[in-house]
Amino acid sequence: MAGKPGMHKKLLNPARAEEIRQKIKATLIINKLENHALGQEEMSATQITAALGLLKKCVPDLAAIELSGNEDKPVRLLAEWMTS
Repeated sequence: MAGKPGMHKKLLNPARAEEIRQKIKATLIINKLENHALGQEEMSATQITAALGLLKKCVPDLAAIELSGNEDKPVRLLAEWMTS
């Protein structure tokens, strides 16, 4: 990119940069597991176990999410299949 050397430093605060790093790591792990599931890449049982363990640390478990609200103002949750 054109410009002065170092002019693009510190575009992100450290917390945001770490969040992005974690998302990139999660994506790499997911891609590796997906390739294995599709038969495109071999992984040992140990590698699969390690990948799943790491994935649990960087991606939230959706089963553990609880939705609560105000009885006077209930939340309406609508789930539909998206069509293209």
